[in-house]
Amino acid sequence: MFIYDVWTPSSGASNGHLTLPNGTNVDTFCSAMLVLPTANADTVLAGGDVWDGTQISQHGNPNSVLFNRSNNTLTRAADMNRAPGRHSIIARVCNSLTAPSWSPGRVMLSCQASPLRP
Repeated sequence: MFIYDVWTPSSGASNGHLTLPNGTNVDTFCSAMLVLPTANADTVLAGGDVWDGTQISQHGNPNSVLFNRSNNTLTRAADMNRAPGRHSIIARVCNSLTAPSWSPGRVMLSCQASPLRP
């Protein structure tokens, strides 16, 4: 089971953590994160590691998850066309995200767009 942590810095390093279950079945470790320009300032988490149930493969996954700041929940969003490069995400004004793709030893210059909402 995956978990995630919501930290409120004003509560201090040891008191401001709320650890919750991640019921999306997405391993978000090494995902790219972007605070969206919405009224609620939701955050999209793009990619992460591929988890086979026992271990990670150290390859990116094409999954995306939305974090709702008002109620501290994660929601599975639409998958991207390709797994993104590690820690790479670009917000676009046309209501989509672009995540540059990569493979070992090279960066692919073509980018794939993914909708922000499922």
